[in-house]
Amino acid sequence: MHFVDFWNYLSIHSVLQCLNLLVEKFPPSYPANPDSCQHLEFGDSLTRIGSATISLVHLIHSVHRFGDDSTMANRLAESVCLLSSSLRLQCPSYSEYFYNIDTLKHKFSKEGGTDMSEERRYTMGRSEEETQRLIEQSQLYDRVTRRFLHETGLSEGMKVLDIGSGAGDVALTAAEMVGPSGHVVGVDMNPDILETARTRAEAAGYSHVDFVAGNATEVDLDSDFDLIVGRLVLMYVPQPAELIKKLVTHLKPGGTVAFQEVELTPYRAMTNPDTPLLNKMVEWGLGVFEQSGANIGMGFDLFRVFSDAGLPIPKLDYKAPMGGSEDWPGFQYLAASFRSMMPLIEKFGLATAEEIDVDTLADRLWQEVNSTKRPLILPPHVTAFARIDG
Repeated sequence: MHFVDFWNYLSIHSVLQCLNLLVEKFPPSYPANPDSCQHLEFGDSLTRIGSATISLVHLIHSVHRFGDDSTMANRLAESVCLLSSSLRLQCPSYSEYFYNIDTLKHKFSKEGGTDMSEERRYTMGRSEEETQRLIEQSQLYDRVTRRFLHETGLSEGMKVLDIGSGAGDVALTAAEMVGPSGHVVGVDMNPDILETARTRAEAAGYSHVDFVAGNATEVDLDSDFDLIVGRLVLMYVPQPAELIKKLVTHLKPGGTVAFQEVELTPYRAMTNPDTPLLNKMVEWGLGVFEQSGANIGMGFDLFRVFSDAGLPIPKLDYKAPMGGSEDWPGFQYLAASFRSMMPLIEKFGLATAEEIDVDTLADRLWQEVNSTKRPLILPPHVTAFARIDG
């Protein structure tokens, strides 16, 4: 049967049968665990069907490369997600195997692209509050980023390209380090947030910083930058190695590529019986990032991404701010983060606004830290940079 005819034939009513067949012909990408669903009458079949969803995703993704019509793929995504929603309710322990509609539509219609316009959904949303949160985030991670930029060899007179510049924090730090004899260009897809960046640059007296709105792979950029840097960018890019391959064309011989990315995967190992609130926050937060398509392990993936992009082995480091005093800004920062994520938390059904109660979250979190004497660790960042041979 022709591929397109097959997708036309497939409907919501035939997805279940299709998955049963696929599990026989295409081994699941994750090992099935029948014990996780033994409370159901048809536990083993449900487990196999649930894991077969993964096989279906990979199969459709591969087939879809043969054509450019994403309509049928999107219809299939909707069908699979209806099934996944039912399976998730009946077998919560298998929720990590099931897909939401936005993630599937992105996989079927976008994955394989390299443009910044094909970013995954920005998990934190777009608002004035989120812009302020980004500025507060930069203050908490300022020492990490400054040390990182210093280690790359950034110095006076150099020319820097900042990818995903946002409110301009990394660009402004770089501008301070290169001085008026240097030059910094910040690029971001969001023109509104760049207005904030420009205002901040003007207030700091930095006339040697420019901000450009648009796709970093499409806007007109010079090809003589000493350093290309990005912070918390690649986790939202479907094919980060391909993006880096395009970006390095803007480097001068001997230039440096540097990225600072979050690594959220250790959080599940940090849960503790004495910290029930933090435990819930971990699941709520990671759930949002995972379901929105972001790569929560991008930090550790930097080594592989640099290698896939044809770069030398990067110099790596791992840092995480932590604290426990009542006046430590990390508590308010995390509360602000959950405020930004709240729309997606509710959309994905992870928790309600009443459950999280953002207005009191920082205080409740501090009380838990104070009573258990277990310090709070903010999301760890991995830094990686490599110098390109001239």
